[in-house]
Amino acid sequence: MRSTLASLATVLFAARCRLCEQLLTSFSRVPVCESCLGRVRPLELLSACDRCEEPLSLAAQSPDGEALCGRCRAGETEFDRLRAFGAYDGELRDLIVLLKYNGVRPLARPLGGWLMLVVQQHPELAAVDALVPVPLHGRRRRARGSNQAELLARELGRWTKLPVETRWLKRVKDTPSQTGLTPAQRVENVRGAFATKNKLDRKRILLIDDVCTTGATLNACARVLKRAGAETVQAVTAARVVQEI
Repeated sequence: MRSTLASLATVLFAARCRLCEQLLTSFSRVPVCESCLGRVRPLELLSACDRCEEPLSLAAQSPDGEALCGRCRAGETEFDRLRAFGAYDGELRDLIVLLKYNGVRPLARPLGGWLMLVVQQHPELAAVDALVPVPLHGRRRRARGSNQAELLARELGRWTKLPVETRWLKRVKDTPSQTGLTPAQRVENVRGAFATKNKLDRKRILLIDDVCTTGATLNACARVLKRAGAETVQAVTAARVVQEI
């Protein structure tokens, strides 16, 4: 009788995948099935900017041999390097949305693992003094219950053994969402949004965020950190929006 009740409870209260609603056949803190996780693929670009990873239709060579996009050639990029794990679409987008807006915090585990894959492929990203998550304004953090960038940074820190510094960068301006804004509007929206009281003399920093769309937010963060004395500011994100070329 007891075993029958236990079996019935398993059926009634079994966890389902948050993406496809398939029954999860094994106990896991991550509420997404292996099939959905397996459909997440790394970014594949035939040609991309060496600095910001913007897709290029034809790599434009700078005098030092780098393939750079127009913005990077014009000196508009404040960070030294950006790398992302995948394109912001499909299952990867859905996972980030669940973490960011639905508070499914266990999803930081696989997303952080994918960030680690990027770092393994680009060891220069780990040649830093600290991981710095892109901060949320206090009001927005309280509304969401957590900062998804910080969750990802802590997962990456667990893998790399690098410290996570949340005091080196603060969001001092509660800006509207960047969603739906043009690139120029995004730049204006985050103008003056970040600040630091720390002296970061010659610190090497790896910025962490969930998504890069145009790079406006990462640029604003890098600008503040470099003005405070940081030697290098690189960035890694779980996903990036890939523009049509």
